[in-house]
Amino acid sequence: MARALLLTASALLCLMLGADALRCRLCSSLHPGMPCMPQKMSCNSHPPKEACLSITISYGDQVEQKMLGCIQADNKKCGLTWDDPKTGRHAEYKCCSSGDHCNE
Repeated sequence: MARALLLTASALLCLMLGADALRCRLCSSLHPGMPCMPQKMSCNSHPPKEACLSITISYGDQVEQKMLGCIQADNKKCGLTWDDPKTGRHAEYKCCSSGDHCNE
C-alpha cells in the first residue's frame, strides 16, 4: 500500500513539474522546400530561463536552411539578424515562449 501511494505521489509530482515546460519543435531542414527532419521530435524548455528557437538562413528571398530547437532565453542570439556581405546570405534568430511549438 505504501509503495503504491509513493508511486502515485511521484507520478503527480512529475506531472506538476512538467506542466510548466514548453514544448518546442526540434529539427533541421537542410534543403529548400524539404520538410524539417526528424519530423516529430521536440525538446522541452522552461520559461523564463529557456525558450523555443527558430533559425532561418536565406539567400535573397529563398530560404536555404531552417533549424528549430530550444535555447537559453537570455542567449545573445535571440532577436539577432546577420548579413554576410561576401555571400549575400541572411540569418535570423527568433526566440519565443508564447506556447507549445511557437517556433514552427
